[in-house]
Amino acid sequence: MSNPSVNQVIIMGRLGADPELKGTGDSRFLSLRVATSQARLVGREWKEDTEWHTVKVWGESASRLCLKAKKGTLIHIVGKLTSHMYQERRMWEIRAREWKVVTDGRKAEAQPNKLLGPESSDPWRAEPKSAWGR
Repeated sequence: MSNPSVNQVIIMGRLGADPELKGTGDSRFLSLRVATSQARLVGREWKEDTEWHTVKVWGESASRLCLKAKKGTLIHIVGKLTSHMYQERRMWEIRAREWKVVTDGRKAEAQPNKLLGPESSDPWRAEPKSAWGR
């Protein structure tokens, strides 16, 4: 009897380059490089650590994503971690099962928080107004 296990990866990050559609027919796949970042405090300065992930999207889903995504796109990916040998090195990648484009890569303009009064754009200092119209 085997032990139960889970192989699930969830990441959200930005594409480092335009997606590349590769292969033909049923073996088409999209290769993505996705950057995720985490900030940490070092002394009195914030440092940002960036991890780069290789993600593969297979089949019809790959063609749809190729039309929607480009360098800078913020994307949410759910998949599993896989590995293979390449030139005597183990290579790790995420095989995407689900994806969602969060933003299209264009710079979003800052929008004032509609729940705050006009006197403040800082959500930590202002009293929120009711979103339910009370």
